Amino acid sequence: MLFFDRVIELLSDGQWHFISSLATTLNQSSEVVEEVLGFCAEFGIVAFSGSIDQVRVEDGFRKLFE
Repeated sequence: MLFFDRVIELLSDGQWHFISSLATTLNQSSEVVEEVLGFCAEFGIVAFSGSIDQVRVEDGFRKLFE
């Protein structure tokens, strides 16, 4: 499974996730995870919380998992 796919799979529940927790689960640095999430945000796949330490999949994209 591609790293991108693993990130999206973890976010597919639509809940807010701490980036640090995602990094730990994925066994990657927070910087690497943030880079992937930044790419996803550019295309409207994910949204960051106001403080940018949490992220979730956008509702429109999440419907693909239903």
